[in-house]
Amino acid sequence: VVEGDVLVVVSLEGVVDVAAERERLVKERDKLRRDVAFVAKKLDNPNFVDRAPPELVAQERVKLDELGVRVAHIEAAIERLG
Repeated sequence: VVEGDVLVVVSLEGVVDVAAERERLVKERDKLRRDVAFVAKKLDNPNFVDRAPPELVAQERVKLDELGVRVAHIEAAIERLG
């Protein structure tokens, strides 16, 4: 489980269908990657950055960083599952 900057890891060996969990994580990672691409594209748009309130631009930058951290955590979880 990843929430903010907290990562909780629980051994699920013998309790959870590893293949199903891996598939779920891959789907979640793929959705987050699409979200990263969307936010990055928005921040790469000079019209958005120049015209949006600075607070909104800052929020989008924070959001992009948080999404990147979540993707990294999920990728690590997928790797651990094999």
